[in-house]
Amino acid sequence: MAKEKFKMMFNAKNGALLGHLPQGMSTFGLDPDEVKVKTVEYDPDTEVFLGTYAEGKVHKIAEVDTGKAYIDEEILNAGVADQIAEEYPIHRQLNILIDMINKSDMPNTPEFTQMMKFITDLREMNKTRKEEYKKGDAYYYVDRKMSELDRKKRMGEA
Repeated sequence: MAKEKFKMMFNAKNGALLGHLPQGMSTFGLDPDEVKVKTVEYDPDTEVFLGTYAEGKVHKIAEVDTGKAYIDEEILNAGVADQIAEEYPIHRQLNILIDMINKSDMPNTPEFTQMMKFITDLREMNKTRKEEYKKGDAYYYVDRKMSELDRKKRMGEA
């Protein structure tokens, strides 16, 4: 692969490498008292940036290889969190917990009852709103099925 430019972020106070900004992301809004940014060019397939803001540099991966693959616990945790959220988004997690608590012999607390009522009221309002959008002429309502089909078409999957 060819060399790419990466905007590397560093802790402004101690120069420690924090990571890089996603491609095309602006540095607007980053506090220069908190984060320093440096553009570094390297081939991510064969090279890696190691070190601090002042002393860091690009190294050939083969030259820094310790014989062990590098794995970061936070990356593992983030991967698991992504898998959980994909299979069980937070609203599904809540639904499962609410259902389980409601089916138990345990009495509901006032806070739980209030939360359930709030969620139920919002769901009912949303159902009504969807029906009104479907019936009316002011909006072109697109349901979940149509959104998914549109996404697949744009991605060349349908």
